[in-house]
Amino acid sequence: MVILTSETHDRMRIIAPIASEDTLTDEQRKELLAANFSSALDGRYAVSNGVIFAAFLHPLSTLDESEFKSALRQVSALVANYGGSYSSGEIQFGAQQEDPLQGLPEI
Repeated sequence: MVILTSETHDRMRIIAPIASEDTLTDEQRKELLAANFSSALDGRYAVSNGVIFAAFLHPLSTLDESEFKSALRQVSALVANYGGSYSSGEIQFGAQQEDPLQGLPEI
């Protein structure tokens, strides 16, 4: 796990490498995107330079100790749950629905 900060840009990022992007199937890529929508919460899955990462991004100036601890737990859980529930281990926002946009007006 690596913590990157930029005071100049008021950002922080916690990242943890998981696997090579080459190992991703199309189905797994869809599951990662679905997890980013519902079960990864403040953490997320990301791909950069051919590597799949668990990541947490946040403004540096407003990050407090409890958020930081939660971020560490979420990134750790995303790594541990990769290939399974893809969950951050905290709570799930919204149920896993067939169509999460059901009932919303068309755009």
